[in-house]
Amino acid sequence: MKEEIKQEIKQRIIMINRGQVPHAYKQTGKGLLYSKWKYYKLRDLSTKGISNGIFNDPNKVGRGVKLINVIDLYNEPSINVEALSLLEVTEKELSDYKVKKYDILFTRSSLKLEGIAHCNMLTEEVDRIVYDCHIMKMTPNVDIVNPFYLKAYLKGPVARKHIMARAKTTTMTTIGQKDIESVPIAVPPLYEQQKIAEILNKWDELIATQRKLINILEFKRQGLIQRLLKPKNNWKETKIGYIVKEISFKNNDNCNNVMSVSNKYGFIKQEEQFSKQVASKDLRKYKIVSNGDIAYNPSRINVGSIAVYQYDEIGIVSPMYVVFRCTKVSPHLLLLILSTSRGKYNIESYLSGSVRNSLSFSDLAEIKIRIPNDSEQKSIIKIFNSIDNLILLHNEKLLKLKEQQKALMQLLLTGIVRVIKDKSNNC
Repeated sequence: MKEEIKQEIKQRIIMINRGQVPHAYKQTGKGLLYSKWKYYKLRDLSTKGISNGIFNDPNKVGRGVKLINVIDLYNEPSINVEALSLLEVTEKELSDYKVKKYDILFTRSSLKLEGIAHCNMLTEEVDRIVYDCHIMKMTPNVDIVNPFYLKAYLKGPVARKHIMARAKTTTMTTIGQKDIESVPIAVPPLYEQQKIAEILNKWDELIATQRKLINILEFKRQGLIQRLLKPKNNWKETKIGYIVKEISFKNNDNCNNVMSVSNKYGFIKQEEQFSKQVASKDLRKYKIVSNGDIAYNPSRINVGSIAVYQYDEIGIVSPMYVVFRCTKVSPHLLLLILSTSRGKYNIESYLSGSVRNSLSFSDLAEIKIRIPNDSEQKSIIKIFNSIDNLILLHNEKLLKLKEQQKALMQLLLTGIVRVIKDKSNNC
Protein backbone atom coordinates (compact mmCIF):
# COMPACT_ATOMS: atom_id res chain seq x y z
CA MET A 1 0.00 0.00 0.00
CA LYS A 2 2.84 2.39 0.90
CA GLU A 3 4.55 1.66 -2.43
CA GLU A 4 1.32 2.51 -4.26
CA ILE A 5 1.11 5.84 -2.42
CA LYS A 6 4.75 6.60 -3.25
CA GLN A 7 4.13 5.86 -6.92
CA GLU A 8 1.00 8.03 -6.87
CA ILE A 9 2.97 10.96 -5.39
CA LYS A 10 5.85 10.40 -7.81
CA GLN A 11 3.48 10.41 -10.78
CA ARG A 12 1.78 13.56 -9.47
CA ILE A 13 5.13 15.36 -9.21
CA ILE A 14 6.10 14.27 -12.73
CA MET A 15 2.81 15.68 -14.08
CA ILE A 16 3.30 18.98 -12.23
CA ASN A 17 6.86 19.31 -13.55
CA ARG A 18 5.48 18.82 -17.06
CA GLY A 19 2.98 21.61 -16.52
CA GLN A 20 0.03 19.21 -16.32
CA VAL A 21 -2.76 19.39 -13.74
CA PRO A 22 -3.23 16.12 -11.78
CA HIS A 23 -6.67 14.74 -10.92
CA ALA A 24 -8.40 16.64 -8.06
CA TYR A 25 -6.14 19.68 -8.49
CA LYS A 26 -6.79 23.06 -10.08
CA GLN A 27 -4.62 25.71 -11.67
CA THR A 28 -5.02 29.18 -10.12
CA GLY A 29 -3.40 32.54 -10.74
CA LYS A 30 -1.25 31.87 -7.68
CA GLY A 31 -0.23 28.34 -8.64
CA LEU A 32 -1.45 24.76 -8.53
CA LEU A 33 -3.84 23.96 -5.68
CA TYR A 34 -5.74 20.95 -4.41
CA SER A 35 -9.42 21.37 -5.32
CA LYS A 36 -10.70 21.53 -1.71
CA TRP A 37 -8.11 24.10 -0.59
CA LYS A 38 -8.60 27.86 -0.87
CA TYR A 39 -6.29 30.83 -1.20
CA TYR A 40 -6.66 33.67 1.31
CA LYS A 41 -4.75 36.91 1.63
CA LEU A 42 -2.88 37.06 4.92
CA ARG A 43 -4.98 39.97 6.19
CA ASP A 44 -8.15 37.89 5.69
CA LEU A 45 -6.76 35.27 8.08
CA SER A 46 -6.28 37.87 10.82
CA THR A 47 -8.91 39.18 13.25
CA LYS A 48 -7.43 42.69 13.33
CA GLY A 49 -5.07 42.98 10.35
CA ILE A 50 -1.33 43.66 10.66
CA SER A 51 0.01 46.24 13.13
CA ASN A 52 3.34 47.70 14.27
CA GLY A 53 4.60 47.60 17.85
CA ILE A 54 5.42 50.12 20.56
CA PHE A 55 8.37 52.53 20.56
CA ASN A 56 11.11 51.03 22.71
CA ASP A 57 12.08 54.07 24.82
CA PRO A 58 15.58 53.39 26.30
CA ASN A 59 14.61 55.43 29.39
CA LYS A 60 11.79 52.97 30.16
CA VAL A 61 13.70 49.72 29.67
CA GLY A 62 14.33 47.38 32.60
CA ARG A 63 11.01 47.71 34.39
CA GLY A 64 7.35 47.15 33.64
CA VAL A 65 5.86 44.46 31.38
CA LYS A 66 7.48 41.81 29.18
CA LEU A 67 8.70 43.11 25.80
CA ILE A 68 9.28 41.07 22.64
CA ASN A 69 12.27 42.44 20.70
CA VAL A 70 13.48 41.46 17.21
CA ILE A 71 16.16 39.16 18.64
CA ASP A 72 13.48 37.20 20.51
CA LEU A 73 11.89 36.12 17.23
CA TYR A 74 14.99 34.06 16.43
CA ASN A 75 14.50 31.75 19.40
CA GLU A 76 13.20 28.47 17.99
CA PRO A 77 10.76 26.82 17.89
CA SER A 78 8.81 29.56 19.75
CA ILE A 79 9.37 32.78 21.70
CA ASN A 80 11.04 32.21 25.07
CA VAL A 81 9.02 34.32 27.53
CA GLU A 82 11.55 33.84 30.34
CA ALA A 83 14.29 35.55 28.31
CA LEU A 84 12.29 38.70 27.46
CA SER A 85 13.33 42.17 28.63
CA LEU A 86 11.00 44.65 30.35
CA LEU A 87 9.47 47.97 29.27
CA GLU A 88 7.45 50.48 31.28
CA VAL A 89 4.14 51.18 29.52
CA THR A 90 0.82 52.86 30.29
CA GLU A 91 -2.38 50.82 30.52
CA LYS A 92 -3.49 52.27 27.18
CA GLU A 93 -0.19 51.25 25.54
CA LEU A 94 -0.56 47.79 27.03
CA SER A 95 -4.04 47.57 25.52
CA ASP A 96 -2.87 48.87 22.12
CA TYR A 97 0.26 46.71 21.82
CA LYS A 98 -0.65 43.61 23.80
CA VAL A 99 0.47 40.21 22.51
CA LYS A 100 -1.75 37.20 23.12
CA LYS A 101 -1.21 33.47 22.88
CA TYR A 102 -0.93 32.30 19.23
CA ASP A 103 -0.20 35.80 17.88
CA ILE A 104 2.33 35.69 15.03
CA LEU A 105 5.06 38.33 14.85
CA PHE A 106 7.31 39.39 11.95
CA THR A 107 10.56 41.33 11.63
CA ARG A 108 10.17 44.52 9.58
CA SER A 109 13.77 44.77 8.33
CA SER A 110 16.82 42.64 7.64
CA LEU A 111 20.38 42.97 6.36
CA LYS A 112 19.63 40.12 3.96
CA LEU A 113 16.64 39.75 1.66
CA GLU A 114 16.30 36.12 2.81
CA GLY A 115 15.79 37.28 6.39
CA ILE A 116 12.91 39.69 5.80
CA ALA A 117 9.65 39.08 7.71
CA HIS A 118 11.16 36.30 9.79
CA CYS A 119 8.25 35.12 11.94
CA ASN A 120 7.64 33.41 15.25
CA MET A 121 4.71 32.82 17.56
CA LEU A 122 3.87 33.29 21.21
CA THR A 123 2.70 29.88 22.45
CA GLU A 124 2.26 30.71 26.15
CA GLU A 125 -0.59 32.44 27.98
CA VAL A 126 1.02 35.64 29.30
CA ASP A 127 -1.08 38.38 30.86
CA ARG A 128 1.07 41.46 30.29
CA ILE A 129 3.32 41.47 27.25
CA VAL A 130 3.94 43.94 24.37
CA TYR A 131 6.04 43.99 21.19
CA ASP A 132 8.68 46.36 19.78
CA CYS A 133 8.10 48.88 16.97
CA HIS A 134 10.50 47.00 14.67
CA ILE A 135 8.05 44.10 14.67
CA MET A 136 4.64 43.54 13.04
CA LYS A 137 1.92 41.41 14.61
CA MET A 138 -1.18 39.55 13.50
CA THR A 139 -3.80 37.57 15.44
CA PRO A 140 -4.87 34.49 13.44
CA ASN A 141 -8.60 33.88 13.01
CA VAL A 142 -8.79 30.37 14.49
CA ASP A 143 -12.17 29.76 12.83
CA ILE A 144 -10.33 29.70 9.48
CA VAL A 145 -6.70 28.89 10.16
CA ASN A 146 -4.67 26.86 12.65
CA PRO A 147 -1.94 29.21 14.05
CA PHE A 148 0.72 26.50 13.90
CA TYR A 149 -0.17 25.71 10.29
CA LEU A 150 -0.06 29.42 9.40
CA LYS A 151 3.33 29.89 11.05
CA ALA A 152 4.68 26.87 9.16
CA TYR A 153 3.24 28.13 5.87
CA LEU A 154 4.79 31.59 6.39
CA LYS A 155 8.17 29.92 6.90
CA GLY A 156 7.70 27.65 3.88
CA PRO A 157 9.25 28.22 0.43
CA VAL A 158 6.04 29.35 -1.32
CA ALA A 159 5.19 32.10 1.17
CA ARG A 160 8.85 33.16 1.46
CA LYS A 161 8.98 33.69 -2.30
CA HIS A 162 5.94 36.00 -2.16
CA ILE A 163 7.28 37.86 0.90
CA MET A 164 10.70 38.50 -0.65
CA ALA A 165 9.05 39.70 -3.88
CA ARG A 166 7.20 42.37 -1.86
CA ALA A 167 10.26 43.56 0.11
CA LYS A 168 12.05 46.84 -0.58
CA THR A 169 15.84 46.87 -0.64
CA THR A 170 18.10 49.91 -0.24
CA THR A 171 20.82 49.82 2.45
CA MET A 172 18.47 47.53 4.40
CA THR A 173 15.69 45.21 3.26
CA THR A 174 12.32 46.28 4.67
CA ILE A 175 8.67 45.30 4.36
CA GLY A 176 5.49 47.14 5.39
CA GLN A 177 2.06 46.15 6.65
CA LYS A 178 0.35 46.52 3.27
CA ASP A 179 3.09 44.50 1.56
CA ILE A 180 2.74 41.52 3.86
CA GLU A 181 -1.08 41.71 4.12
CA SER A 182 -1.43 40.68 0.49
CA VAL A 183 0.71 37.52 0.71
CA PRO A 184 -1.45 34.58 -0.53
CA ILE A 185 -1.86 31.61 1.84
CA ALA A 186 -3.12 28.19 0.71
CA VAL A 187 -5.61 27.04 3.34
CA PRO A 188 -6.86 23.43 3.63
CA PRO A 189 -9.76 22.42 5.92
CA LEU A 190 -8.94 22.87 9.64
CA TYR A 191 -8.59 19.14 10.37
CA GLU A 192 -5.99 18.84 7.60
CA GLN A 193 -4.18 21.97 8.79
CA GLN A 194 -3.83 20.45 12.23
CA LYS A 195 -2.34 17.24 10.85
CA ILE A 196 0.18 19.14 8.71
CA ALA A 197 1.11 21.34 11.69
CA GLU A 198 1.68 18.29 13.90
CA ILE A 199 4.08 16.77 11.38
CA LEU A 200 6.05 19.98 10.88
CA ASN A 201 6.12 20.70 14.63
CA LYS A 202 7.97 17.42 15.14
CA TRP A 203 10.61 18.60 12.69
CA ASP A 204 10.83 21.92 14.57
CA GLU A 205 11.47 19.97 17.77
CA LEU A 206 14.19 17.86 16.10
CA ILE A 207 15.90 20.98 14.80
CA ALA A 208 15.62 22.76 18.18
CA THR A 209 17.14 19.71 19.92
CA GLN A 210 20.02 19.67 17.44
CA ARG A 211 20.65 23.40 18.02
CA LYS A 212 20.74 22.86 21.79
CA LEU A 213 23.31 20.09 21.36
CA ILE A 214 25.51 22.38 19.26
CA ASN A 215 25.17 25.16 21.87
CA ILE A 216 26.27 22.72 24.62
CA LEU A 217 29.32 21.69 22.58
CA GLU A 218 30.24 25.32 21.88
CA PHE A 219 29.87 26.14 25.59
CA LYS A 220 32.18 23.24 26.47
CA ARG A 221 34.65 24.43 23.83
CA GLN A 222 34.73 27.90 25.38
CA GLY A 223 35.34 26.33 28.80
CA LEU A 224 38.26 24.33 27.38
CA ILE A 225 39.73 27.52 25.92
CA GLN A 226 39.78 29.19 29.34
CA ARG A 227 41.19 26.09 31.05
CA LEU A 228 43.77 24.78 28.57
CA LEU A 229 45.05 28.18 27.46
CA LYS A 230 45.50 29.66 30.91
CA PRO A 231 49.18 30.77 30.81
CA LYS A 232 51.67 28.65 32.74
CA ASN A 233 54.97 29.77 34.24
CA ASN A 234 56.99 27.80 31.67
CA TRP A 235 55.15 29.37 28.72
CA LYS A 236 57.17 31.91 26.78
CA GLU A 237 55.99 35.53 26.82
CA THR A 238 56.25 37.33 23.51
CA LYS A 239 54.74 40.18 21.55
CA ILE A 240 52.54 39.01 18.69
CA GLY A 241 54.67 41.05 16.31
CA TYR A 242 57.64 38.73 16.95
CA ILE A 243 55.77 35.58 15.84
CA VAL A 244 53.76 36.86 12.84
CA LYS A 245 54.33 39.07 9.82
CA GLU A 246 51.86 41.27 7.97
CA ILE A 247 51.32 40.49 4.31
CA SER A 248 49.69 42.70 1.73
CA PHE A 249 49.79 41.01 -1.67
CA LYS A 250 47.62 42.92 -4.13
CA ASN A 251 45.23 41.12 -6.46
CA ASN A 252 47.19 41.44 -9.71
CA ASP A 253 45.91 38.12 -11.10
CA ASN A 254 42.28 39.31 -11.28
CA CYS A 255 41.00 36.81 -8.71
CA ASN A 256 37.27 37.34 -8.11
CA ASN A 257 36.86 34.98 -5.11
CA VAL A 258 35.80 37.77 -2.74
CA MET A 259 35.62 36.67 0.90
CA SER A 260 34.43 38.22 4.16
CA VAL A 261 35.19 37.23 7.75
CA SER A 262 32.15 36.64 9.93
CA ASN A 263 32.21 36.31 13.69
CA LYS A 264 30.32 33.00 13.56
CA TYR A 265 31.41 31.16 10.43
CA GLY A 266 34.90 32.56 9.80
CA PHE A 267 35.69 33.02 6.11
CA ILE A 268 32.61 32.98 3.89
CA LYS A 269 31.92 34.16 0.37
CA GLN A 270 30.81 37.78 0.42
CA GLU A 271 27.50 37.08 -1.31
CA GLU A 272 26.64 34.57 1.43
CA GLN A 273 27.07 37.23 4.11
CA PHE A 274 25.32 40.09 2.31
CA SER A 275 23.15 38.09 -0.19
CA LYS A 276 25.01 39.94 -2.92
CA GLN A 277 28.59 40.89 -3.72
CA VAL A 278 29.21 44.39 -2.38
CA ALA A 279 32.83 44.60 -3.50
CA SER A 280 33.87 47.33 -5.93
CA LYS A 281 34.18 46.49 -9.62
CA ASP A 282 37.92 47.12 -9.53
CA LEU A 283 39.40 44.34 -7.38
CA ARG A 284 43.07 45.09 -8.04
CA LYS A 285 43.60 46.72 -4.63
CA TYR A 286 42.03 43.79 -2.78
CA LYS A 287 44.39 41.69 -0.65
CA ILE A 288 45.16 38.04 -1.40
CA VAL A 289 44.68 35.41 1.31
CA SER A 290 46.19 31.92 1.05
CA ASN A 291 45.75 28.72 3.05
CA GLY A 292 46.97 29.30 6.63
CA ASP A 293 46.81 33.11 6.51
CA ILE A 294 44.84 35.03 9.15
CA ALA A 295 42.68 38.03 8.30
CA TYR A 296 40.47 40.31 10.35
CA ASN A 297 38.22 43.31 10.06
CA PRO A 298 39.95 46.02 12.16
CA SER A 299 36.63 47.50 13.36
CA ARG A 300 34.97 44.15 14.14
CA ILE A 301 37.76 42.08 15.65
CA ASN A 302 36.29 42.75 19.11
CA VAL A 303 33.19 40.70 18.13
CA GLY A 304 35.26 37.86 16.73
CA SER A 305 35.61 38.78 13.04
CA ILE A 306 39.03 37.13 12.69
CA ALA A 307 39.75 33.73 11.13
CA VAL A 308 42.27 31.39 9.54
CA TYR A 309 41.84 30.95 5.78
CA GLN A 310 41.56 27.17 5.15
CA TYR A 311 40.98 26.79 1.41
CA ASP A 312 43.38 25.64 -1.32
CA GLU A 313 41.98 28.21 -3.76
CA ILE A 314 43.29 31.70 -3.04
CA GLY A 315 40.76 34.35 -2.01
CA ILE A 316 40.72 38.11 -1.78
CA VAL A 317 39.48 40.43 0.96
CA SER A 318 38.72 44.13 1.17
CA PRO A 319 41.74 46.48 1.28
CA MET A 320 40.57 47.55 4.76
CA TYR A 321 41.25 44.05 6.16
CA VAL A 322 44.49 43.18 7.96
CA VAL A 323 46.14 40.01 6.66
CA PHE A 324 49.10 38.32 8.37
CA ARG A 325 50.95 35.01 8.49
CA CYS A 326 52.21 33.14 11.55
CA THR A 327 55.98 32.39 11.54
CA LYS A 328 56.64 30.84 14.96
CA VAL A 329 53.23 29.62 16.16
CA SER A 330 50.27 27.70 14.78
CA PRO A 331 47.66 30.14 13.39
CA HIS A 332 44.92 28.06 15.03
CA LEU A 333 46.61 28.28 18.43
CA LEU A 334 47.06 32.04 18.10
CA LEU A 335 43.33 32.48 17.44
CA LEU A 336 42.53 30.33 20.46
CA ILE A 337 44.77 32.51 22.64
CA LEU A 338 43.11 35.68 21.32
CA SER A 339 39.67 34.22 22.10
CA THR A 340 40.46 33.75 25.81
CA SER A 341 39.16 36.31 28.31
CA ARG A 342 42.64 37.81 28.57
CA GLY A 343 43.04 37.92 24.79
CA LYS A 344 39.71 39.71 24.38
CA TYR A 345 40.62 42.13 27.17
CA ASN A 346 43.91 43.03 25.42
CA ILE A 347 42.09 43.68 22.14
CA GLU A 348 39.45 45.82 23.86
CA SER A 349 42.21 47.81 25.60
CA TYR A 350 43.79 48.78 22.30
CA LEU A 351 40.41 49.50 20.72
CA SER A 352 39.40 51.85 23.54
CA GLY A 353 42.61 53.79 23.00
CA SER A 354 42.08 54.06 19.26
CA VAL A 355 40.56 57.18 17.72
CA ARG A 356 38.92 55.08 14.99
CA ASN A 357 37.90 52.27 17.34
CA SER A 358 39.76 49.77 15.16
CA LEU A 359 42.78 47.54 15.69
CA SER A 360 45.67 48.14 13.29
CA PHE A 361 48.34 45.54 12.71
CA SER A 362 50.87 47.69 14.60
CA ASP A 363 48.53 47.62 17.63
CA LEU A 364 48.02 43.86 17.33
CA ALA A 365 51.81 43.40 17.09
CA GLU A 366 52.28 45.09 20.49
CA ILE A 367 49.93 42.72 22.36
CA LYS A 368 51.83 40.40 24.69
CA ILE A 369 50.83 36.75 24.94
CA ARG A 370 52.26 33.57 26.44
CA ILE A 371 52.69 30.55 24.19
CA PRO A 372 53.37 26.91 25.14
CA ASN A 373 56.26 24.84 23.76
CA ASP A 374 55.86 22.96 20.47
CA SER A 375 54.85 19.68 22.12
CA GLU A 376 52.11 21.29 24.21
CA GLN A 377 50.93 23.31 21.23
CA LYS A 378 50.35 20.10 19.28
CA SER A 379 48.44 18.50 22.18
CA ILE A 380 46.18 21.55 22.58
CA ILE A 381 45.49 21.80 18.86
CA LYS A 382 44.68 18.07 18.71
CA ILE A 383 42.05 18.49 21.47
CA PHE A 384 40.42 21.44 19.73
CA ASN A 385 40.52 19.75 16.33
CA SER A 386 38.54 16.91 17.89
CA ILE A 387 35.80 19.10 19.39
CA ASP A 388 35.71 21.38 16.31
CA ASN A 389 35.19 18.35 14.06
CA LEU A 390 32.38 17.18 16.36
CA ILE A 391 30.71 20.62 16.20
CA LEU A 392 31.11 20.60 12.41
CA LEU A 393 29.52 17.16 12.21
CA HIS A 394 26.49 18.29 14.23
CA ASN A 395 26.19 21.51 12.21
CA GLU A 396 26.10 19.40 9.04
CA LYS A 397 23.37 17.25 10.61
CA LEU A 398 21.44 20.43 11.47
CA LEU A 399 21.77 21.62 7.87
CA LYS A 400 20.44 18.27 6.58
CA LEU A 401 17.47 18.42 8.96
CA LYS A 402 16.65 21.92 7.69
CA GLU A 403 16.92 20.81 4.06
CA GLN A 404 14.68 17.81 4.72
CA GLN A 405 12.14 20.01 6.50
CA LYS A 406 12.17 22.49 3.61
CA ALA A 407 11.54 19.68 1.10
CA LEU A 408 8.73 18.33 3.29
CA MET A 409 7.18 21.81 3.53
CA GLN A 410 7.25 22.11 -0.25
CA LEU A 411 5.20 18.92 -0.54
CA LEU A 412 2.82 19.32 2.43
CA LEU A 413 2.07 23.04 2.18
CA THR A 414 1.17 22.87 -1.51
CA GLY A 415 -1.02 19.79 -1.20
CA ILE A 416 1.23 17.75 -3.50
CA VAL A 417 1.45 15.23 -0.67
CA ARG A 418 -1.79 14.83 1.27
CA VAL A 419 -1.89 13.89 4.95
CA ILE A 420 -5.61 13.09 4.80
CA LYS A 421 -6.97 10.37 2.53
CA ASP A 422 -9.90 11.76 0.54
CA LYS A 423 -12.17 8.79 -0.22
CA SER A 424 -14.44 10.76 -2.54
CA ASN A 425 -11.81 11.09 -5.26
CA ASN A 426 -9.22 8.51 -4.10
CA CYS A 427 -6.51 11.11 -3.86
